[in-house]
Amino acid sequence: IKAETFQYCTNLISISLPDSITSIGSFAFRNCIRLMNISIPNNTIEICNCAFDGCRSLPNIDNIRYADTYLVEVVDKSLLSYTIKQGTRFIGDKAFENCSRLTSIIIPNSIFSIGHHAFANCNCLKSISIPDGVIQIGYDAFRNCRNLERFSIPNSITTIENYAFSGCSSLNEIIIPNSITELKEGLFCDCNNLISVVIPDGILRIENDAFRNCRNLTNIILPNSIVEIGNSAFGNCRNLTKVILPERLLSIEIGIFQNCSSLTDIVIPDRITMIGAWAFSGCTNLKNITIPNGVKSMGWRAFYGCSNLASITIPNSITEIEKDTFLECSSLSSIIIPDSIISIGNDAFCLCKNLKTIICKATTPPKLGFEAFEYIHNEAIIVIP
Repeated sequence: IKAETFQYCTNLISISLPDSITSIGSFAFRNCIRLMNISIPNNTIEICNCAFDGCRSLPNIDNIRYADTYLVEVVDKSLLSYTIKQGTRFIGDKAFENCSRLTSIIIPNSIFSIGHHAFANCNCLKSISIPDGVIQIGYDAFRNCRNLERFSIPNSITTIENYAFSGCSSLNEIIIPNSITELKEGLFCDCNNLISVVIPDGILRIENDAFRNCRNLTNIILPNSIVEIGNSAFGNCRNLTKVILPERLLSIEIGIFQNCSSLTDIVIPDRITMIGAWAFSGCTNLKNITIPNGVKSMGWRAFYGCSNLASITIPNSITEIEKDTFLECSSLSSIIIPDSIISIGNDAFCLCKNLKTIICKATTPPKLGFEAFEYIHNEAIIVIP
């Protein structure tokens, strides 16, 4: 059934769906205000966004509105606890959203899917057990459940959508099952108390902002199955101390470790070809880093504000040092510019106050940007051909 197929059919009272129906599209029955009875076949494995939004005549059982095996919504948002009736297969989009007094929920083993925003802003919910058999958790499903401390993810789950646990600031530990292959955008963003994460071998991608602002995350082991880590994936993880990047990774994206101020050690694999803008900016405890020979570019402000960075080797594969790349790297004492460099951008080494030795090996001097070496050490020795 396509999206919006029966929306605003305000005289529709009853509908029986054949077994051939596998999917019901977004807003398919929106504002069918007289709809009282619908049968959803067992072959239906997908019910999209707000399919029964505004269907206020559906059966109300203990202040919970149901469309056959689909739990549509909570009528009374002051609900304290609830046991979802056995046989329910879907927890609908926004079903328990803003039930700010909800402290416990029992989910039966018949549940197949948990919808978008299903438990968002349930601030009193401390723990929840997801039964084996659930295969999907929708985006923002548990967003801002600020007191949620424990969460078990069964091996049956194959997809957890964007920002599902974002803002769960009391969550301190999570184990990702082997059935998951991607950690979606913002999945654990703003989980301030998250200390430990177990990522299984088999994960292929960690998307943008997945662990951003997880300020208590101290250790994370990345399996070698990972081929892509998105922008700001670990940005502002201020207690993260050491990271070994997977060997199959080809690029370090924008802001991936920005403001990871406790990071002292990072191992960059040989296959990396690009370091994005702001990648390590604000990593104030990073002391040494080796850039592999295959890296062809370093983005704007890649190491901006790395105030303890004492040494760095720039490989011959790089042709340009972009603007602000090493701005305010105040502990950097010497730099060798390889003969491959053709330009050094504005403020590239500005405020590197302890930079005493600059050696340029190029036979043709690179183009120097505005204030490229401003405010370096008064007694610096600069060797330019």
